Amino acid sequence: MAYYNTNNETGEELQASREQSSKQKTEVLAVFQTYPTTPLTPDEVHKFIRENSEIPDSVLWPITSIRRAISDLTKEGELFKTNKKKMGSYGKRVHCWVVKCPHDETTFKTIAQEYNSSWDGWDYIQISEEICIICDQTVQRVLMP
Repeated sequence: MAYYNTNNETGEELQASREQSSKQKTEVLAVFQTYPTTPLTPDEVHKFIRENSEIPDSVLWPITSIRRAISDLTKEGELFKTNKKKMGSYGKRVHCWVVKCPHDETTFKTIAQEYNSSWDGWDYIQISEEICIICDQTVQRVLMP
């Protein structure tokens, strides 16, 4: 869903909000696609859009809209939330995202494996950490016992 209608908009106002939200997602994804292997924070995406947009700052999207777009794109499988964190604009470390690796599983090599116990009702579960040899994206896969 591109727009969460929490203020109960209707008609043309609702349609305009949905279109604006969709445009925001497109712009956010374009930033990640411009730097496909660079982990970016929501603050960095917001800054990039603010510095490179033809939209005046007075009507530019708030950081909350950028965060919503990133969350939606992650749920849709377009972006991948990494374990990497950078300092955010409020003095706290925040997660970074990258565009999801477009390569198939044959490009991944295992770099670490670990066993967890009593996770989700299973006695033991194996987690494999793998890295794409083309774009260096790291993923974790759960291997069933």
